[in-house]
Amino acid sequence: MLDKFTLYDFIAVIIPGLFLLWALEVILKFHSLERSIPLPTSIEEFSFVLVVGYVTGTLLQGISQQMTEKILRRSWNGYPSARWLLPTDTRLSRAYKHELALAIRKTFGAALAEDAGGKESNEALLKRNHELFYLCRRSSEKLSELPQTFLAQYAFLRSLLTTFALLAAVATITLVAAVLAHPAIVVQRFVLWALLVAGNVLIYFQLKQRDEDFVQSVYDLFLVNFGKREGGQFF
Repeated sequence: MLDKFTLYDFIAVIIPGLFLLWALEVILKFHSLERSIPLPTSIEEFSFVLVVGYVTGTLLQGISQQMTEKILRRSWNGYPSARWLLPTDTRLSRAYKHELALAIRKTFGAALAEDAGGKESNEALLKRNHELFYLCRRSSEKLSELPQTFLAQYAFLRSLLTTFALLAAVATITLVAAVLAHPAIVVQRFVLWALLVAGNVLIYFQLKQRDEDFVQSVYDLFLVNFGKREGGQFF
């Protein structure tokens, strides 16, 4: 059964799932680490731990895709893959976007939304640019594993962000309960809550960086392989 799990399953699904179960036990029961991490002693126990972690991680993936992803895209004003191609966005240079537009036109016979003529809404421009990004990704995905690596890391960090957000919510509840009923452990609960909040902030910035790394790697890969060079310059 173990050979059925891919590297993506371990990184983006099983690890966040097991971490969530362990951390919940630590927060709710406040056990020591030694008591909270039962080590499997047989292949059957190890397989059971993997299955539990996989199921929990799959549920986390669902939550992160349906909720966390939507919140992130709303706060980031859409996908960087589409936003970067807008003429008003300055993340990519005008020369780079021009070279990319020429490569897209040469490869797919399509133009960027803002080059196609007509007055379209910003939402329509973003949608069209994102569609072109997927064409770039599909046409070059077998040329390098780097974009897929960044995407797997992004999925892992998104699940981890969801995990820390859930744990921070649980820690907030236990902190309030400690204030009301167990003043002696308030400091411990507060430290735990603060660490989880700090973890959320750190993971968020890493997640944003991996998303941007993924988009940049796709465009670079597409341009290098499908952009025609003449005299040392594109086109």
